[in-house]
Amino acid sequence: MEVTEDSSKPADSTNTSAPKEDIFEITSNWIISNDRCFRDTISTVALSKAMGMPSLEEMVSLNTCVQMLRLPRDEDCCTWGIKVTNGQKIARVAVVSEASVLEFYKQCGEYWTTAVAEFVDEFDDKAVYITEVSVEPPSTEIRIKFVKTKYKRPVMWLYGIRLVLTEPMPPEEREAFDFNVINNFLPKSKSVLTLEKTRKLIQVFSTCSAHLPKDGSYQGCHASSQLDSQSLDSDSLKVEESSRKLENHSSSEIKDLDIQSYIDNKFKDIEQRLMQRIEQLEFSVSQKLDTILKKLEEPRNSS
Repeated sequence: MEVTEDSSKPADSTNTSAPKEDIFEITSNWIISNDRCFRDTISTVALSKAMGMPSLEEMVSLNTCVQMLRLPRDEDCCTWGIKVTNGQKIARVAVVSEASVLEFYKQCGEYWTTAVAEFVDEFDDKAVYITEVSVEPPSTEIRIKFVKTKYKRPVMWLYGIRLVLTEPMPPEEREAFDFNVINNFLPKSKSVLTLEKTRKLIQVFSTCSAHLPKDGSYQGCHASSQLDSQSLDSDSLKVEESSRKLENHSSSEIKDLDIQSYIDNKFKDIEQRLMQRIEQLEFSVSQKLDTILKKLEEPRNSS
């Protein structure tokens, strides 16, 4: 279960290090048990002004300390998710907490790194550790997993998080992606993609056939796989040659021809024939493997 911060609860106005803008979406699988909110513990600095790891005084105050409480029947480590929503990206992140080992994840849950935090102090059975990691390339999202704490208990203090952010992206650069780029590229790339896929299939089936015995009844399977591989390669070369001829035509010769439709139909036809041959080859290899297994089981049955 993840808890999302209630946007109706304003950040404490006395916390001068907290972001003034509502530019974050923050989630956690633990809840805050003291009179604070998620945003209270986060401070930011521009990448152009960041001069190395921040000091404790820059990150921590009475207003930035939040006590995280594990929910009943939840055995997972405390995990925070922070997403920047204004076009900026997280280039570095520093954390002051009770956790001595932290894991960091980027966009879409991609694992980034594990950090062993530096011990700072201990008071009233509360430990203080600090760490900072770089995020390369910068990401709009970061997940922080507080893997290990000194004291095994269902509460953990998070004293402060400092995010180093890139400059905001201008609105004109955040416009929707032009999908016409894909449409223009696709007709040129189909033959390449098909050839690569075909050659991979040839390699796979050639490897399978190479491991079969080449004497007796298995000889036919090996020969058949070689023949099918040669046929597939021949068809691939034909596709490549046809595409090259089309590219060499002058615009006056093809202006009345719907090239994209023509190429699509040709590739569908080639793909259908390739798949039929591959299915035949799979069936043949499967039969030969079954025969081998039966031969191996005969001595066991006779005994």
